[in-house]
Amino acid sequence: MDASVTTIDDARPGRSDVQLLVDYSRRNWWVVLGCIVGTVALALVYLTLVKPTYRATAVLLIQPQAPEGDDRTAAVPATPELVRSQLEIVKSERVLQETIDKLNLARDRAFTNDAPAGASAATKAATAREELSKRVEVDNDGRSYTINLTAKAADPERAARIANTLANSYIDVQRNQKVRLIERTQQALGRRLDDLRDQTVAAEATAESYRQQADLVPLSSIPEDSESYAGATPASREIIEMSKEHASLASQRAQSQARYQSQQWAIAHGQGSETPEVLSSSVVSDLRTREAQVAQRESELLARYRPDHPLVRPVQAELAAVRRDIAAEIRRIHSSVANQSRSSGRAFQAGDAFMGSLKRARSRDLAASMRLTQLQREAKLQRATYEEYAAQTQRATERAGLQLPDVLLISPASPPLRSAGPRPALVVMIAAILGLFFGLALGLLRSFVVDRQIRVERSVRRPI
Repeated sequence: MDASVTTIDDARPGRSDVQLLVDYSRRNWWVVLGCIVGTVALALVYLTLVKPTYRATAVLLIQPQAPEGDDRTAAVPATPELVRSQLEIVKSERVLQETIDKLNLARDRAFTNDAPAGASAATKAATAREELSKRVEVDNDGRSYTINLTAKAADPERAARIANTLANSYIDVQRNQKVRLIERTQQALGRRLDDLRDQTVAAEATAESYRQQADLVPLSSIPEDSESYAGATPASREIIEMSKEHASLASQRAQSQARYQSQQWAIAHGQGSETPEVLSSSVVSDLRTREAQVAQRESELLARYRPDHPLVRPVQAELAAVRRDIAAEIRRIHSSVANQSRSSGRAFQAGDAFMGSLKRARSRDLAASMRLTQLQREAKLQRATYEEYAAQTQRATERAGLQLPDVLLISPASPPLRSAGPRPALVVMIAAILGLFFGLALGLLRSFVVDRQIRVERSVRRPI
């Protein structure tokens, strides 16, 4: 090697590092150029072999729907925890499987290429789910309730189709979960509703059977007014009718006893023939009129004849007979007054005993009425509970048809106009830069090796 070749040690004095680097590049330009050409060639081969990738993004909005209330679209606030949970659900196995089924990706070699030959349908579906999960990105900016769902594919149309299908599958899963929850609730309500219907019918039948057995009829014109049964017992109705009769019997007894006592006082004082009943008797009045007439004839005959005269005796006999009739009628009247007093007393006692039995029966009927009222109230409560459950079942049925998902697709994915990578110009530029640095490093290494050889040769040639 020529000893005049400049080495690193020879060139360092008085020169900057940039100048030295430029000198090294000039000395090793062919190395640098070769590295750049090589890396660019490799980049071109890479661009030739690798297919471009297209990214399509669909935007979802998390908007949980209120489960109750008349406003079906009223939303409740979402939380960061809810958003993170939804991010996991988007890439869940169920959502991915629905997307695979809709797009038939289990038969696409691009998604089942890693599956072994002769694999079963389940294995291919699992492979397709894994591949789809790799091609899907789900993120949130942390400041809003939107979810960005990005799908990657070699075809822009397919990337958009995958993103939109995955978004719709996710929304369908959300809706189906809510519908199934409502259906389970509806089924539970239906079973409870059947039980309540049977209990209501049984309670109403029990109340009606008890009412018929107790012979209770409502006073109110409204059959549902159970309170009206309290005063409508059979004994109560008979007491109302019997009370008037009982009062009449009491009045008759009092009057009969008063007449009897007055009569007894008059008889005791020798005035039995002067009682009101005797004086008001027409028979006694007629007999006394006849007595007066016969007595007048007797007086006229006695004025002319002796008492034992044949004309006087018949008149005297007739007068005695009339007086016997008067005395007999007075006794009959007295006996009638006594009989009426005794009869009215017995009638009042019988009525009083009957009223007592009616009162006891009324007490029993009132207890039956209270029991019936309780049974009817229980039946009403059962009916109200049944109707409330029926209304809940109806509302659940309506909500099942109007249920909205918690996530809305606010911006469907559209086919991208440009590929997401690799970009040829950027790849070539990066390859050229890497080739430049690699060439400089290789040239620097070559310079150090050459310089070392020069120093060794010089040391050998130097005289001892």
